[in-house]
Amino acid sequence: MIKIKRNLIQNPILFLDHDGCMILRDSDGDLNDFFNKNCVKILNSIIEKTNCDIVVSSDWRLHYSLKQMNNLYKKFGVIKGPIDYTPNLWTSTSSIDDIELIRSKEIELWLIRNLENNYVKWCAVDDMELLLTNFVLCNQDDGLTN
Repeated sequence: MIKIKRNLIQNPILFLDHDGCMILRDSDGDLNDFFNKNCVKILNSIIEKTNCDIVVSSDWRLHYSLKQMNNLYKKFGVIKGPIDYTPNLWTSTSSIDDIELIRSKEIELWLIRNLENNYVKWCAVDDMELLLTNFVLCNQDDGLTN
């Protein structure tokens, strides 16, 4: 994982989930509409309007290096790739019932580790009900929308 210099973080941060936000399900319920074109268009609009930096909170961070993830974003037309991943707090004793709590804690821990006392605007986007104040819930059938 890339170490970010804390004093360089000035842009708003968008914590972004993929499944249900950028990747949609087909009629059988399978995730197969990778980086849905409409969702990419909305994400690009958000990036253009806010100049936000993306931190991936999706489980995809466990399967792709940051370089590979940036290549995927570029391949699917996202104008700005992620700068980092949230930490993985999932353990062998974690329960699927705690997934929203764990995801929320991962985002909070990233903020603590990377921002210290600096104030930076941030928002988390997910299709799970996270326990955060700056949170936008996506409908997993529609993904990221206006």
